[in-house]
Amino acid sequence: MFNEEVALQYIALYCKEGDVSGFDKFYNHCSKYVLRCAKRITREDDVADDLFQEVWIRIYRYVCSFRGEAKLKTWMYKIILQTFTVSKRKLIAGVTQTSDVLYDEGDESAESKIEDDSPSPDLVLQGKEIEMLVRDALQFLTDSERTVFVMRQDGELSIKEIAEQLGVTDGTIKTLHFRAVRKLQKQLKHYIAGEEKI
Repeated sequence: MFNEEVALQYIALYCKEGDVSGFDKFYNHCSKYVLRCAKRITREDDVADDLFQEVWIRIYRYVCSFRGEAKLKTWMYKIILQTFTVSKRKLIAGVTQTSDVLYDEGDESAESKIEDDSPSPDLVLQGKEIEMLVRDALQFLTDSERTVFVMRQDGELSIKEIAEQLGVTDGTIKTLHFRAVRKLQKQLKHYIAGEEKI
């Protein structure tokens, strides 16, 4: 789970003390959050994987310039959103761009696989099913609604922080979030009511 203080300690280790392992630890600590946000924004695993790599290249370049004026999650989410916007514009313009992979995600360590504190296969399957249903339901949102919803839910940002990031009023963010929640409730109502399909 993401912990701001721990992540900031890793940044300090890397940027102030010059210890490269600090960035590796920062990456390992934050990569799940970045990938989850990328998947929610793009709605496609392949596109999310590409976005994930581009985002980490930018984070690597700019992490030492992080001043702490905003939450780290806010700063990273802004990079994710900006990178997605730039890549989307390039696709629209017909320009394709490839990047070298900076890091491999790799498998979890063998030790974590041996411990059996994991949820039962039924719970894992149910969790994946819910995640898939939500991902499918997110497709019914406009880009603006989806962005605001993901920033609020995954980024855990306040209405004010989102408004500042996107350069709009608090009222606009509240409206977009309200619409997003309503649309998702409509798409997921059959599942919520106990039926299998939406």
